[in-house]
Amino acid sequence: MHHFRQHFHRCCGIQKQMLRAWESLSNIPLSDLNRGLFFGFKNLLNQQRLLSSPIVASP
Repeated sequence: MHHFRQHFHRCCGIQKQMLRAWESLSNIPLSDLNRGLFFGFKNLLNQQRLLSSPIVASP
């Protein structure tokens, strides 16, 4: 359980950093480039979720 909590906090810390980076990026007016970047960022988050789920599921 302790290992799970450590992993969870580490993931949250990474996501907070990514959100902070995204907030600074989102100040830029939304162009086609930024729209592409946004969808790339969403894909990255989805991939991270898929990659981290087996780790969380294992005891």
